[in-house]
Amino acid sequence: MRKVRILLAEDIKAYRDELIEKLRDYEFDKFGSNDILDITKAESYVKADQLLEDSRRSDTPFEVFFCDIDFTEDQKGGKRDSGFHLIEKAFEISSMTNIYTYSGQFKALDLYDG
Repeated sequence: MRKVRILLAEDIKAYRDELIEKLRDYEFDKFGSNDILDITKAESYVKADQLLEDSRRSDTPFEVFFCDIDFTEDQKGGKRDSGFHLIEKAFEISSMTNIYTYSGQFKALDLYDG
């Protein structure tokens, strides 16, 4: 069985860890193994942007992309709406990537149009 490449872009460690735990639980329940999902973590906007760019150059896009919208916690230049840029880039690299987004800022009026 082939591996499914997943990129998880989240700047808060506790949320990253929780998402990975849920993905591993799903993987084991669905496939009976924890060797199917190839999960790559990005703890900052800059790291996620670089990983996406690397995937473009290697011609192996991520098949699934979980992306936070707000990257202000990363202390590396991320902004409240940095996730929108990452989502656009992932879609530009491969329109076949399944993109899942979330944010604790979902009710913020300045992010509503995005």
